[in-house]
Amino acid sequence: MELHPEFHSLLIILVAVAIGSYLQAFTGFALGIIVLAIAVLTHAAPIAIVATTITIVALPGIAIALARHWRHIDRASFCQTLIGLAPGTLLGLWLLGKMGEEHTALLQLLLGGLIVAGGIALLIKPRPHPSRSSPMSFVMMGLLGGLMGGMFSIPGPPLIYHYYRQPVSIQAIRTSLLALSGVMSLIRLIMQVLQGELSAEVISLGMLSIPVAMLASWL
Repeated sequence: MELHPEFHSLLIILVAVAIGSYLQAFTGFALGIIVLAIAVLTHAAPIAIVATTITIVALPGIAIALARHWRHIDRASFCQTLIGLAPGTLLGLWLLGKMGEEHTALLQLLLGGLIVAGGIALLIKPRPHPSRSSPMSFVMMGLLGGLMGGMFSIPGPPLIYHYYRQPVSIQAIRTSLLALSGVMSLIRLIMQVLQGELSAEVISLGMLSIPVAMLASWL
């Protein structure tokens, strides 16, 4: 028996959300990379819809993951990164709107490159520096991560590589990355609400995905 196309696409996205949420609880970033990669390869939904769904899904999943570990956030680097992350997210969201209408092929090409870079960033094990990087380096990586987050809800690759090279505990790195992802998602969602870009379709998809993400994060 063949599945209805819409149900088939929904099932694919929910499975992708479960896998991405589970891995994100370990790495700090993975949800967006996994979900967008699977959605694009299977043509389950347009990039803009999937990116917004990731934004909706990410917040409760991150909240669960941070509930017991928020004290491990590296506050100094978090604040420095946030200085660049906030404006970068707004710029990325604006670019998504422009490119989604006029340069769809280029948008897909950029996403493909980002997915590859994200996969590499999740696999490599960079050697920590003997001392912390400069505050400006965190600001710049935050700006770049915010740009990627605004466009695709994937702020991870530059932040992952930069944070894992810092001489701090793995717990602090993972918790800080999760917190930054949560802030990016919140900024992105608020801007879309203010601009009236949240359709009933996206909200429904996000609401259906949230329980899946929460269960996967808890596991």
